[in-house]
Amino acid sequence: MKHARKAVALLAVMLAFCCLSAPAWARVFFPKSIKEIGDEAFMGVPLQTNFLVKSGTEKIGSRAFANTGVELVWLPATLKYVAPDAFDKGTGFVCSPNTYAESWCLENGMDYDYIKPYLTATYTKVNYGEVTSLVADPVFGDEPTSYVWEKRGRERYWSVIEGETDRVLRYTNDQEEGYVYFRVSAVWGDVYSVPSDCVSIRCYGNELNFNQEKCTALSGDSVYLEWNYMGTDAEYALYEWSVDPQKPEGGDWVPIDSFKGKWNYTVYGLDKNTEYSFMLGILDGSGEVKTLSEPITITTGDTETRFEMHEYSLEGQRVIMTWEPIQNAVYDIYYGQTRDTMRVWASNVKRTGYEIYGFPLNETRYLQVRARIPNTNYVFWGPVLEITPTEAGPSVEFESWEVNGDVVKLQWTPLSGCVYDVYLSLNGVEETCIAEGIGKNYLDVSGLRPGDKGTFRVKARCGTWNSTSAAKEIEMPAVDDVAYRALLIGEVNFKGGMYAARNYGDVELVTEMLENVKTPGGTHYSVIREQDLSRSGILSAIQEAFGGADENDVSLLFIATHGDVGHVGRYAGSLSTVEVPNKVHGTLLIADLAAELEKIKGTKIVWLGSCGSGAGIYDEDEEENIADPYYGEYNEDEWDGWPEYEINDDGGLWLSDSETFDVGELRMPDFQVLAAARYRYVSWGRAGDTRNAFAEFITDGVCGPDGSMPADMNQDGELTQH
Repeated sequence: MKHARKAVALLAVMLAFCCLSAPAWARVFFPKSIKEIGDEAFMGVPLQTNFLVKSGTEKIGSRAFANTGVELVWLPATLKYVAPDAFDKGTGFVCSPNTYAESWCLENGMDYDYIKPYLTATYTKVNYGEVTSLVADPVFGDEPTSYVWEKRGRERYWSVIEGETDRVLRYTNDQEEGYVYFRVSAVWGDVYSVPSDCVSIRCYGNELNFNQEKCTALSGDSVYLEWNYMGTDAEYALYEWSVDPQKPEGGDWVPIDSFKGKWNYTVYGLDKNTEYSFMLGILDGSGEVKTLSEPITITTGDTETRFEMHEYSLEGQRVIMTWEPIQNAVYDIYYGQTRDTMRVWASNVKRTGYEIYGFPLNETRYLQVRARIPNTNYVFWGPVLEITPTEAGPSVEFESWEVNGDVVKLQWTPLSGCVYDVYLSLNGVEETCIAEGIGKNYLDVSGLRPGDKGTFRVKARCGTWNSTSAAKEIEMPAVDDVAYRALLIGEVNFKGGMYAARNYGDVELVTEMLENVKTPGGTHYSVIREQDLSRSGILSAIQEAFGGADENDVSLLFIATHGDVGHVGRYAGSLSTVEVPNKVHGTLLIADLAAELEKIKGTKIVWLGSCGSGAGIYDEDEEENIADPYYGEYNEDEWDGWPEYEINDDGGLWLSDSETFDVGELRMPDFQVLAAARYRYVSWGRAGDTRNAFAEFITDGVCGPDGSMPADMNQDGELTQH
């Protein structure tokens, strides 16, 4: 007998063997020639909790898997020696019965279980008489000597299928009715594995029979037949008994139709008060009859099948019809100016109701519905309806319209069964169709320019009847007298330094945000993007981007870069730039930005995405003078210099003693400032991120992470600005 197991721990792991996919095993690959895992081979090496020892391994040395975190190990049947201390205490094992591995587990008091097979069912059809192949596949381990198959049906208990000991079980699904369940156990000599999980097969019984209670005569010329369902792909042949005195049996079974996957059938064209017999057969793949039902005999009544109109109504110029269904029928709608000129209006209608718009006012038209049995000659005619509308029908009219930026949103009256054409006359030009045959009752028209004036009309086409709306005048807002400009600069540090990717990503993110928000006038920001600029390049870019602004304009400057917070003097409200590539890190003072932006007219918005950038925001409590040296390597030939700086004896740079400035040069009301970090604090972004937190917070605050536009306070589709 196996050693007592730690049931909870091992059961959870062993359940994985029941599924159709194996558990995740940690495999260590060795050359085929290696048969021994030496002493302390994996000691202290973290491994997955489930470990598969390679088949062919013969020896595992002392403490080979100590302190590895392994919880369950598969031991192959090829093992000949395993050190008692090869694994940590508490490790569980899986092995084949009657092997050295099982003996080792017993001798050393190890928890173990046998390899458990799992069961798969492979088949392509589940129809009457189809053969299903069930396959037992061991997850790992040695080939069993045999298998034990069990099944369970309506009896609710498992029974062994006698004589079935192979890996594959072939089962014909006409042996029982309902769902039948199977499971399998692997056998090694006189040792059995844990049974597999079960699989189910739907069976349809071994008999094909008519449902006596449902089969009936519908009228004097039709009979309804129904039988037990045999699967969606089952192919049938239906036979009718034909009386023939010349035949030895007084007649013969004549095929009247063949079909697939059905469970009922209506036979039309029969005689009144006559007895008929029918028989059903299931066909095999070659069209031969595989099995036949018992015959059923039904006597027809004395009335004919008639198509009965349930009701119809005339609403204005629209007719609404409903009718009684006929088994297996489709319906054709006929329409005409006279009874003799009626033609098909709609064919193969499968519902039992229909609406037609557009009957001409005060004129007579004729309408008829005919039920038709597909693939037969049986057609049942309904009554001819005489239609004369005396009141005008519904018309199409605009229900709502809205101007949003350069988009006009139109919505009009929905009319059932109609399609719509939309016309536009713009700035006095002749009306043209801009959308034809659309099936919805709304349309967004884009591409209109500020100041455009025009009229819209919508025309509903409903078969022979049309309705055109009144004209709707639209005037687009005049050109916004405020210009919105944005200059976005990414990475002014080291020209591709360690934070470059995130700074470039910040510019992409802010660009996308500005493309998705609209100004109060319905326009967008005009965006210029730059990267890897020097101090002088940044100051020049500000003038190029914003130099044309007037008092009404809005200028947005966004910089994503590096700010040094190491020393107050070096920091001094500064951003790092590269004035001499790979030589010296130039310092762009926020005071420099303030001085350059002071030259720009209008509203100035500054977003500083760098460490310590909060120093740029004026705070009277943090005003101070700074004149500490800034050291760096100097190359006179490549340096374009700043007048305020001098060269020290060791080739470095510092602020001259006479140069002072205030922390907080960007002051209200001249500037509207957002900074990524407080004075002397760092901004942040997670390792591996493509954007910094500052840019993400701004864009999420405006557009929302899901596009919900939280900054649209009045919910008018435009960014609310203060």
